[in-house]
Amino acid sequence: MNFPTPHPARRRAATLIEVLVVVVIMSVLAATAAPAISTAQDVTRAAAVREVRRVIEYARAHAIASGSATGIIVDTANESITLLVMVEGNPVPITDGLGSEMPPINLASMFGGADLASVSGGLSSGDSLWFDYDGTPHRRNSLGDPLGAIDQEVVYTFASGGTVRVSPVGGMVQ
Repeated sequence: MNFPTPHPARRRAATLIEVLVVVVIMSVLAATAAPAISTAQDVTRAAAVREVRRVIEYARAHAIASGSATGIIVDTANESITLLVMVEGNPVPITDGLGSEMPPINLASMFGGADLASVSGGLSSGDSLWFDYDGTPHRRNSLGDPLGAIDQEVVYTFASGGTVRVSPVGGMVQ
């Protein structure tokens, strides 16, 4: 019995309907993924704001608990925060419970796209925020020399619109 042999040069191409189905499926996937990515970025930015608030609250609580002036240096260019404590008149990095120095907190690496844009209010360029033994905020220069009390609210602003505020009265963090 002779069977017809298939034509060897014949190739099957995608039909227009198959191409349209693939395009529709890809469009649905893209439309679903875009909001999820945006939501993830919003969550990351909000976490960065909470982390800055937590670090400032920690500095205030440390000052109250230890009785030593405790401060934070915020570097908006590098998006980092360093916690310091005054020891014998010198600012030194805070140590953890095991005696190791706590490294600066790098917001850019922890929270990609956090973008801490500015520090305004009661601090001038080069000043850092410190808390006294009673939680009251004050300013110090880069050498740790006192510059006086904070007379207006200090505001840490993120490019995404989030803010952390430190009240000049009592150092409450919002």
